[in-house]
Amino acid sequence: MSLEFECEQPAAHAGRIIVLDDEVRRLDTVRGLLTSQGFEVRTVGHSARLYRCIELEPFDLLILNTTMQPDEGLSVHERLRLAGRVIPTLMLTAGGSPIGRVNGFAGGPDDLLAWPFLPDELMARIRAIFRRKKSVHGDQRIGRKNDLIFGRFYFDMALGQLTKDGSVVDLNTAEARLLAALAATPNRAVSRENLLIRARGRDYGASGRSIDVRIRRLRRLLEDDPSRPRLVRTVRGLGYMLVAEAMT
Repeated sequence: MSLEFECEQPAAHAGRIIVLDDEVRRLDTVRGLLTSQGFEVRTVGHSARLYRCIELEPFDLLILNTTMQPDEGLSVHERLRLAGRVIPTLMLTAGGSPIGRVNGFAGGPDDLLAWPFLPDELMARIRAIFRRKKSVHGDQRIGRKNDLIFGRFYFDMALGQLTKDGSVVDLNTAEARLLAALAATPNRAVSRENLLIRARGRDYGASGRSIDVRIRRLRRLLEDDPSRPRLVRTVRGLGYMLVAEAMT
């Protein structure tokens, strides 16, 4: 069974919940429990799908698993927080150890619930969150228009801030300017000359060759294997292209 369900216009329900987990059994269980109580539910198996789905429609609550890979739940929550996107969150933990609960709350969710759980407990936790959050947070959308996701990275266009798994990546001025220049037109080749114009500063020389040097440095930050770049690609005869998904 697929981990993902299409986003579509909802009917009137008790509330609108999106569930992020990479395990089908948990997704099916949680979805069945929630829909039986009148909630409108969307389930997704990857964080990139989460951002896209929640950008298309509002939700009242996010339920996520703290141990999923490759973008485990705490990192997802922190990434959203750093991006300034707030949505009530219930985290499912792998067990009920005190350390696990403390680590989870350090990330700032509204509540934690250890798996496996009793159905009545899940509903009680959700209703408690809804009572505490009287105003609907779903219209505070995760991601702003034109912000970018690529690989494990999130680029805030307005702030010029890059995060990886929720942690801020330290860029120098030249790297930040070059990334912003590429991000201005994602998935489109940009010539060396245009990159110079967009990203020119005191750190840049006057030739396209300096862009090649900066690209190599940027790839060392972004790519798992800089010798085989997937995110910052060379477009032969044209220039360079950032492969990214825009939050539109």
